[in-house]
Amino acid sequence: MNFPRTGRIPISLTIATTFVGLVVVLLGSVLTVSYFSSLRNTLNLVGELVVQSSSFVKDELRDHLDSVIEQVDWTAELIASGSFDLADDQQFGNFLLGALAATPQVTALVYITTDKKIVRAYRGEPGEGWRLDTDPPRDLAFTERTLQAGRERDKGFWNEILFSEPTQRSYINYARAVRRDDEFLGVVLAAVSLNELSDLVSQISDRVRGTVFILAEEDRLIAHPNLTSRHPDLSKETPTVGIGRVGDLVLEEFWSAETYPTRITSDLGDLTLRKAKIRGQRYVFAHSQVEGYGESPWIVGHHLDTETAEAAFRQLRNTALVGLVILALGIGFAIFLGRKMARPIKAASAGAARVAKLEISEVEELPRSPFAELDTQAQSFNAMLGALRWFQTYVPRSLVRRLIGRGDREIASEERALTILFTDLVSFTSACEAMTARETADLLNHHFALLAKCVESEEGTIDKFIGDALMAFWGAPDPQPNQADRAVRAVCAMAETVQEDNALRRGQGRAPIRMRMGLHSGPAVVGNIGAPERMNYTVVGDTVNTAQRMEGLGKEVAPEAEIVILASETVVAAMTLDVNQQSVGAFTVKGRTEQVQVFRIFP
Repeated sequence: MNFPRTGRIPISLTIATTFVGLVVVLLGSVLTVSYFSSLRNTLNLVGELVVQSSSFVKDELRDHLDSVIEQVDWTAELIASGSFDLADDQQFGNFLLGALAATPQVTALVYITTDKKIVRAYRGEPGEGWRLDTDPPRDLAFTERTLQAGRERDKGFWNEILFSEPTQRSYINYARAVRRDDEFLGVVLAAVSLNELSDLVSQISDRVRGTVFILAEEDRLIAHPNLTSRHPDLSKETPTVGIGRVGDLVLEEFWSAETYPTRITSDLGDLTLRKAKIRGQRYVFAHSQVEGYGESPWIVGHHLDTETAEAAFRQLRNTALVGLVILALGIGFAIFLGRKMARPIKAASAGAARVAKLEISEVEELPRSPFAELDTQAQSFNAMLGALRWFQTYVPRSLVRRLIGRGDREIASEERALTILFTDLVSFTSACEAMTARETADLLNHHFALLAKCVESEEGTIDKFIGDALMAFWGAPDPQPNQADRAVRAVCAMAETVQEDNALRRGQGRAPIRMRMGLHSGPAVVGNIGAPERMNYTVVGDTVNTAQRMEGLGKEVAPEAEIVILASETVVAAMTLDVNQQSVGAFTVKGRTEQVQVFRIFP
């Protein structure tokens, strides 16, 4: 669709004119009126760089170690869920190796049982690959302390720094207790080598043009660029290296450096700036505390020299008032024009974000713009929005959102264990004879809206509406181990909702709705099925047919009931809910040679 551009200003010309004007204004101001900065201004400017670098260091450190916490917590929860046979060391060890692969910063992932049996997955030396063993504890006292700490804590914790005799390396480690039904089974522990942590600060040091270090105490180093390999001072008694034993002469003067005030505002809170002159060279330090990775806070520090910044600042001159006025005018004009141009772009961005979340009904149309490209964008966006609002009417939003979340470009059909639901209205065809087409549609739309809320509240997928029937399923596209419970809760909620709606209908002098529901669990094929131009994400197979037969059996089991819910034995066997249920016998259903044991569920 082509939109008219008559009388609109090209944004390319506007941007070019604006930035050329800004360059002329700024460059003219700098060349015309240069300035010299004092040492204090130099230190403040360099300190500002240090503040930004320190913030970056802390963020990188937290990202690095918080993923270790997430991996251990996830591993402990998975073990506690009973997903693995803990007696099968090979199967369980392979699981630990897989979990280890997901966190490259972790050197070893260990599970310790209450009887001190250990399963370790760890990375060998370079070229050795990953290893797995079940050797006895190498440090029995540490193992016992870790188990005792796990018994006493409900949450994960950062353990004491450990020195390993076999590797001659020190490790920080995060542990979490594993409990099943309040029974303490053991502890999952992830160890991160201090050499690996030093590799991280070495990489960060290169990026921030300085030297980053981490102290456990005032004079004991956890990480430093010079500690990326084994250090001879490490031992079981001293698992960290002294501040004066890493060959960093600047760092040795860290605590004797003068603390100086600064007008820099930092969101780090406890950031302290220091300055020192070492062998004729000026240095700036910044350090702050990081809590949550041990019994006492770590000190994250960073130092760099000021020579580079000072050399550049010496070439400047004090700014004259005319330069400030010109600069202010240029910036003011740029801000005004930039905001005017950015406003519709931001609105389009916000609208696109809501479209990405499928919140199409909440997106507002964009206003027209005096700029040609932005005006075309607004008209195109509004036209797209109108099309999407129609599209949204025919596409299940919750299903699309979950499929998008999977990130798969193609949804291949596969066999899954699913729980299928069918609902149907009793004697609806005859009831429609007394209603107009509009009344029939309004009744169905109202009824399906009530049922859809119950399905979606239990994260089910509505497959389709078939006349006055609804088909839904659980277990796809995302696996749902408790799918039977979800389905049973959904049908119980449907029963309660329809009964409440029937009370309103009776109060209005209208006949109540009667409904049958059927549930069955079993294997079914799920995926994109249909023609290339028209695909449905749906399920097919004997399990679907049996679920429909469960619904149809309601005619025989309770022909006069206002609401009847029937479930097969596979649903009842899989659910863990305490609901009122009653066996109504074994039935032969169409399409199956074996009889199916059927239960009636009372909400």
